[in-house]
Amino acid sequence: MPLKIDPDTDYRRLAELSEEFTALWERLHVFYFDSVIGFSFVRSYVESDQAKARALVRATECDSEEFQNTRMFLYDNLIAQNFCIAHAHRSTQAEAKGRPAGNGAWIVPGC
Repeated sequence: MPLKIDPDTDYRRLAELSEEFTALWERLHVFYFDSVIGFSFVRSYVESDQAKARALVRATECDSEEFQNTRMFLYDNLIAQNFCIAHAHRSTQAEAKGRPAGNGAWIVPGC
């Protein structure tokens, strides 16, 4: 049975709203993880991880903070394995380091 398409519904706008809501939900999810773990701990963990990684690639193009900031940040190493939603969020290490800074305005754009 084919789906009925309502000519009065703006499906493009509906898709945009869905994407905006999903982005906000992901930011709130990350805020929850960071607050549970501790904002300063997340930042120090990322900085320590980057220092270890840079030691392995010393004197290569990967030996820079800019490159290290592009690497993925995962909660899997910080949250117990049975906390099953820990793997649901993915971000770069630059994003993880930047979250503790400022007044939390990154959570909701425009705040």
